[in-house]
Amino acid sequence: ELDSALSAANEHASTQISQLEAKAEELEGEVHTLRLKCDGYEKEVAAMKEKVQDAKEKVVELEREKSHIEIEGARKSAEADSLTTQLKDMQARMDKKEDDLK
Repeated sequence: ELDSALSAANEHASTQISQLEAKAEELEGEVHTLRLKCDGYEKEVAAMKEKVQDAKEKVVELEREKSHIEIEGARKSAEADSLTTQLKDMQARMDKKEDDLK
């Protein structure tokens, strides 16, 4: 009777060990899959960070270009204003000479 109980307990323990080993194997597979996903996410995140950095650099470049164009535009506008003033002054002098000649 004792042998029978010991045998039953041994069989039960053996079954539990087999179930636990199967569960451990299943979990190892899941862990492996999760590690692969994490590696993939790390690569994806790194690629996104690179794209963000590229976009930031492009924005800085375009802001510099915009500033340069605005400065150039202001310079040309000031030059045009100066030439307009000079032209008006010359026209006024010519008008005065015409009046003096009459």
